[in-house]
Amino acid sequence: MWVVCRFKDDNSLFVTSRVSRDSMLKALIKLRQPIESMVEKEFDTYGEAIKYKTEIELVDKKIKEL
Repeated sequence: MWVVCRFKDDNSLFVTSRVSRDSMLKALIKLRQPIESMVEKEFDTYGEAIKYKTEIELVDKKIKEL
């Protein structure tokens, strides 16, 4: 599984595996650190996740231009 996540501070997107995200969350929770991002959408393949990320970044750019 692959997830597209969005940073809360600057709204930028990134792609990571579900396993990696879960490991990061466990470490942050254990250290009592804030969770800096949220999952936008989950995909079966890396290619689908990258395609979604690219499309959303284009939409975000268009909205910002308006």
